[in-house]
Amino acid sequence: MATYTHGQPSLSLGDAEFRRPMVIEIIEKKFEYLRKEKTLNIYGTVFFGTAASFSGIMANFIFRHCFKVKHDALKTYASLTTLPFLSTVVTYKLLVTDALYLGKFKFINV
Repeated sequence: MATYTHGQPSLSLGDAEFRRPMVIEIIEKKFEYLRKEKTLNIYGTVFFGTAASFSGIMANFIFRHCFKVKHDALKTYASLTTLPFLSTVVTYKLLVTDALYLGKFKFINV
């Protein structure tokens, strides 16, 4: 497999015909690795859920500050933290993790 280093001429159009199958093969190997890796799926789910929770906390803080709301802070923070976390975890599991294990990621040859 040829790699580009500084000073070499760029690849021609004929080389692009051979490069596309290699790229697809590399991506398929990465998907196969991700199917076998269990901890990455758990950490990815928790990471995205936590990011959604922090965005919910930030949105709640901004809206409460803008509208000068002083009461029931715990109720709004609890709902705007748990709902984004749970919805993100469920969506990530259904759309990414389950699709990865079932092998529903397909490549379109154009």
